[in-house]
Amino acid sequence: MNFVFSFHHLELLLCHLCEALYRFCDISMYFFLNLVAKHKDNGTLAAAKIIEIKDEEELTEFRVEIDILSACQHKYIVGLLETYLYEDKLWMLIEFCEGGALDDIMLELEKPLMEPQIKVVCKQTLEALVFLHSSRVIH
Repeated sequence: MNFVFSFHHLELLLCHLCEALYRFCDISMYFFLNLVAKHKDNGTLAAAKIIEIKDEEELTEFRVEIDILSACQHKYIVGLLETYLYEDKLWMLIEFCEGGALDDIMLELEKPLMEPQIKVVCKQTLEALVFLHSSRVIH
């Protein structure tokens, strides 16, 4: 896929990390170091997780995670869209969750979830867990 990375701050800091991707992407900044990519053709959003790889063993561990995430396609599990390795940085493009993390939402609202909301979160989490276990993945 061809993603366009969108950022709003610290553009110069990250440009050296993106040299290999310039052939495919336009780089700018988005909300400190949270990166969001937009597919050039279909507009799909992706969150970019950038990980510094220290050694070959660590890279092997992430390859296992990538293999597992690639195989785990479920509506309640964040999907892995693409990965890139450039120098010592592993770029993982995952599905973008527009609402953000559940704990961030609760902090923003400054109140706990109500019982019906907790019921939905638990149901969806358990459905994802059943899927993982049926796929022989332990989380």
